[in-house]
Amino acid sequence: MEPTIDAYPQFVANQVLKKDHLNELFGYLDEQNRLTRTNLIGIGIVCGLDVIPDAGANKITVTQGCGITSAGYLIAVNTADLTRYQDYVVPAEIIYPPLYDSATKQNKYTLWEMLPTGGTHALDATFWADKVVLMLVELKAENLKNCSPNSCDDRGTEVTVTFRYLLISLTDADKLRAELLGATGSPTTTDLDQLQQAKALLKDIRLPRFDVPRQLPLIFSAEEIFAAYRKTLTKAIIETLKSQLTQAYTIYQSILGSLPDTALQNFGSTYTYISDQLALTNPLQYQYYYDFISDLIEAYNELRAAGLYATGICCPSEDLFPRHLMLGKAIENTTQVSSLYRHEFLPSPLLGSRQEVAGHLRQLFGRIIRLIETFAVPAPQSMADFNAVRITPSYLGRELLSQKAVPFYYQITNGTPPLYELWNYAKTQENKAKTNLTYHADLYPAPVENFVLNPLEYDLEPYNFFRIEGHVGLHWFYALIRLMNLRTVNRLPFDVVVLKTGRNYNNILDWHTHQCYFQDLEALYASLKEELICLLCQEARYFYEVPYIKGDSDQRFPTKVAFMRHCDANFTYRPNTWGFLYETAFERIELFKLFTKWQRLAADQQVKDFLLLIHKIIELGDLLTEAEDLVHFNFDLYRAKHQDLKDYAALRLDDLKKMLPQESSDQLAVAWLVEDLIDHLDFIIRTCKIESFQSLVETCLKRREAIQQQLLFGNYIQKNAGINHKAGVPVGGTFLLVYTGEEEEARPPRKGRFVLAGRVLEVSGAPVPGVSIVVKNSSQATTTNAAGRFQLLVLHLPVTLVVAFVGVPTREIVVNESTDTLDIILTAEPTTANGKTQLPHGVVIADFYLPYICCSDCIPIQLNIPEPNTEEPAELVVQTGEPVCGAHNESFTVLITISGGTPPYIVNNAAVNGADGKTHTVTLPNNTGEAFIVGDQGTQKKTVAVAAHDCRPPEEPTELQVTLGNPECDEVRKNFSVLLTISGGTPPYAVNNQPVNGADGTTHSVSFTTGQGGAVEVKDSGVQQKSVAIPAHTCPPVEEDCRRIKPCNGMAKLCWYPLWLPKPSKGRKLNFGGDVQG
Repeated sequence: MEPTIDAYPQFVANQVLKKDHLNELFGYLDEQNRLTRTNLIGIGIVCGLDVIPDAGANKITVTQGCGITSAGYLIAVNTADLTRYQDYVVPAEIIYPPLYDSATKQNKYTLWEMLPTGGTHALDATFWADKVVLMLVELKAENLKNCSPNSCDDRGTEVTVTFRYLLISLTDADKLRAELLGATGSPTTTDLDQLQQAKALLKDIRLPRFDVPRQLPLIFSAEEIFAAYRKTLTKAIIETLKSQLTQAYTIYQSILGSLPDTALQNFGSTYTYISDQLALTNPLQYQYYYDFISDLIEAYNELRAAGLYATGICCPSEDLFPRHLMLGKAIENTTQVSSLYRHEFLPSPLLGSRQEVAGHLRQLFGRIIRLIETFAVPAPQSMADFNAVRITPSYLGRELLSQKAVPFYYQITNGTPPLYELWNYAKTQENKAKTNLTYHADLYPAPVENFVLNPLEYDLEPYNFFRIEGHVGLHWFYALIRLMNLRTVNRLPFDVVVLKTGRNYNNILDWHTHQCYFQDLEALYASLKEELICLLCQEARYFYEVPYIKGDSDQRFPTKVAFMRHCDANFTYRPNTWGFLYETAFERIELFKLFTKWQRLAADQQVKDFLLLIHKIIELGDLLTEAEDLVHFNFDLYRAKHQDLKDYAALRLDDLKKMLPQESSDQLAVAWLVEDLIDHLDFIIRTCKIESFQSLVETCLKRREAIQQQLLFGNYIQKNAGINHKAGVPVGGTFLLVYTGEEEEARPPRKGRFVLAGRVLEVSGAPVPGVSIVVKNSSQATTTNAAGRFQLLVLHLPVTLVVAFVGVPTREIVVNESTDTLDIILTAEPTTANGKTQLPHGVVIADFYLPYICCSDCIPIQLNIPEPNTEEPAELVVQTGEPVCGAHNESFTVLITISGGTPPYIVNNAAVNGADGKTHTVTLPNNTGEAFIVGDQGTQKKTVAVAAHDCRPPEEPTELQVTLGNPECDEVRKNFSVLLTISGGTPPYAVNNQPVNGADGTTHSVSFTTGQGGAVEVKDSGVQQKSVAIPAHTCPPVEEDCRRIKPCNGMAKLCWYPLWLPKPSKGRKLNFGGDVQG
């Protein structure tokens, strides 16, 4: 906005004051106010004024807020809920050309005004679906001239400021924006409009995490790790990133100037995809490409955030949106989305220096270009390149990429300017670009500060992350040694765990670093070992002191046997003893074989036998003293030597027992000595320590196996689900080194004659002659012929083939089966065999971290509190299947199927026996039923009854028989009934197609009118039926009551009795003293 009024009146005494003077002063001050807002503060929506549509309530809410139009008019309103609308015609007197054509005196565009109440129509979502909300500053002048009876003074004109909530169609909104931008005639404002759209056009990009959601079955092999990385490096992700970078370059073109975008246009053009996933010839680079794409996304997001502040404009044109503000689409909630139809705030250079931000943007985009140009993964010189591993302090979390250390897979000194000068804008501006920490700090041009070359020697408090680089491709042992050395020397707060891919845990060596898991066993082992050594020392001393000739001497000689010195550092022996003979032989012929030594120990055979016993005691003692701990204890050798000692002592015991009846026998003639020797030999035999040591060793092996299994990558990530990859480890975290191992569990060696044949090919498929193929650790070898073919005969499987050729790194390939189709692809990259990458075992292929130290050096004590189930479990449903009879029809089975509730399920307090955990088979004796209680892990229980079932085949039914009973008349003698008794056939029975009415199921009563009969149909449940004729029967008439009949009336014969003295009826008594009584 530029000033249009460059003069204002100054009043003096006695001046004639006219309206023009006041209007000129007001006009000047008003324009200055508006100029201050637009040129020193900014234009657009400052805060609030968000559009929130509510289709359910048929209303649009415009929140409280304020904004400044490009002509400097301040809009400030409270929250308004708009539910009605009406057509809106711009008043001619407000003179607003963007919306009103003064020549035709009509609106340029169709407009609708929204109101809280009133209006002619109710708002609804269908109506506002294609509309844009804008606010208009309506300046309407009203003439206040009024002649009254008392005065006709002119009171001037009053201007009313009204804020109108208007709707305009999307099409007209586009026309309005284009017209106003074109009217300014300034390319700066066009660029500004494009920059304003950056917030809406440049999307957030995020890179998926490794193995999220978790793959099932779990990742175990190296191939599966590479596949999980490929799953994140999709063509869609890379193409989206390229598209957004290209879009950003277009949007900021006016700021970037002549910065070339060739590298950006070529980005990804050389990538190969398989099933829309990135495919690399060297799988060791998947992790680096994951990091590279992550860096580009971080660089893009940093550029996007900085670009939002590049919209500062100096003296914006008044014609951009003079007296209106677009608030956004009516269908969009502008608190949640960015809109192209919203006048975002454009600060003045006082609040946002566009020149400085433009310089920052140019450097950020230059860094993106240089990242693409200089990305290159250095390969280690060898698998034992000890010094390749380095640790660099860095940041993790919300810090921008500029604040982090420069990764080692960039050539930081390449390009003009080099990458390190583009990495951090603030440091470059301060001429401190060489203070960016990086793996390649030694490549900086001299001089370089020592805290940059050796950052671990200085204060690490500002940093929360350590970048660890250079280990991929090394053997895990060398990488681990280097890491542990750096950690120890620099006292770095993180831990390291080495994990193996595949499923073979037997040869995992890193288990010994978990010594605390064996401390209790080691204590028991030390106790047992020292106890046994003490016993062996005691017995060895005893046999040392046995005299072999009579005589006594006070002279003593220090022992030369190490084990005897272990028993007693000052141990000595006397001459004329077995110890003297043993020490003499030990000194003179200690290098001879045992048999030769044994032959020369003494002349007497019995003495030689006991000297050999001493030797076996000392050998066992030496074995124990050399085994410092249980981990290095050779139990198999110990068991063999201990058993050998016991067996040999038993032989000597038998010999001595044969001597007891003898009264004299050279040197063993003394009976008490023989008895004493027997007691000591018996003590040696009964020293039961083998079982104790075996129990310790077995427990140790089980614990070691459990640790080894946990150090398999697949098992470890199942227990520690929070792994992540960021090319390092946070302070206080655990760094996970992952190396290649066997994909399958170790197979036992198989002996035989196995043929291995195949071809060695180049990547192009051409055969490679002259390739050396050697069976590792053997003399078997061959060379490929002109067709690249080879053949080997091996005597056991599996074997490891060492493939060597001039100019190509030597590779090792494990072969488990005999084959004649083994194809080996020979490249400078890791070789492939039969389509699978063949990496040497032990090579580090990836790294991850846990954000905590895992785990304690000792066995943890954990209190596992189950998480409460927040969801109500479904109802427990139990269904029973049809009974299935056994082979001999003596029993039957029923399948119970369970669903709902909270698994796992139980039946009669025992786990279900179905493999799927949802079914349970019960077996019951023939013709027996039972009730079963089915429950879940929650509180639900249900009782299901399994009905009895007869598996025996049905017997052939007998003939259907029907027996008729005697007819029985009812009390009034009008009807009679006959009882049918049914037998034979197959129950249940039916009479005239109705179930029998007898309670026992075999009888049925049928009724007929007196004097009549009839036929009934009797059926069984099978195929038999019988028609039964019921003969007619006449019931006698009812007897009349004779109690009141007098003989004189001649009525006696009516009672069917010939005399007055009647025969008593049923249930009546005859009273001779008067009337008949009931």
